[in-house]
Amino acid sequence: MKLAEVFNTIAGPDAPVEFVAFDGSKAGTPGSAVRLEVRSPRAIEMIMSHPGQVGLARAYVAGEVDIVGDVV
Repeated sequence: MKLAEVFNTIAGPDAPVEFVAFDGSKAGTPGSAVRLEVRSPRAIEMIMSHPGQVGLARAYVAGEVDIVGDVV
């Protein structure tokens, strides 16, 4: 299963964010104001081992995830 399929299951195929994963899969709305880039399997490990904002924050600080655009 590609990560984009997991993203679509969680956020829905019409999520107002573009999702790009290290496995080459993409989901969401291309050209959205916000793009979530998951750069490595380590990012998934960090997010899954600390669900919620802590795991995502750790992956972001480590450079394993990037959020492009204005999320405010």
